[in-house]
Amino acid sequence: MKNPIGDKVDAMTERLRKDNFAIFSLWRFTSEGYYESVVLDPERGYVEITTQYVKRRTVYTYFDRPKKEG
Repeated sequence: MKNPIGDKVDAMTERLRKDNFAIFSLWRFTSEGYYESVVLDPERGYVEITTQYVKRRTVYTYFDRPKKEG
């Protein structure tokens, strides 16, 4: 899936892969609203490459949702 939001994340991940860094996980959308991939550094530490992704949507709570007519 190609995502314009994550083009820079994808490009950096690919650059590190070509430089022989181990890719721990390719892109994903997190529940916190980020697009990320994870690479392992030479000492096997995690390096998260992220960008914020916010999808606009309307969320109603029980008390402020629209009232039904009738």
